[in-house]
Amino acid sequence: MNIFGPGYRESSKDESRENPRVRSFRRRYSPGEIIRGTVLEYDTTNMAWVLVDDLRVLAWIRDHHFRGRLLHLQVESMHPEIVLKEVELDPDGRKRFSIVV
Repeated sequence: MNIFGPGYRESSKDESRENPRVRSFRRRYSPGEIIRGTVLEYDTTNMAWVLVDDLRVLAWIRDHHFRGRLLHLQVESMHPEIVLKEVELDPDGRKRFSIVV
């Protein structure tokens, strides 16, 4: 039997060896989605380890925030690695845009 169409993803051998927390994250979220996370510590100036659900992930951070700060992060990609980027929300919960001239 062959299965095709949207929503179908052929499982790979690597997926079976994948960390269950990573697999759970990929099932729960999708690219473009905005999620919340808490800053744990910094790896470099703009890269911080952030706790999202029960998963410790590395995220690109614009400003240096204190540990424990709640951030809004946009899921940039899921494969081959989970990539998150900090976003700023307006009071209505919409993503703010930064215009550079």
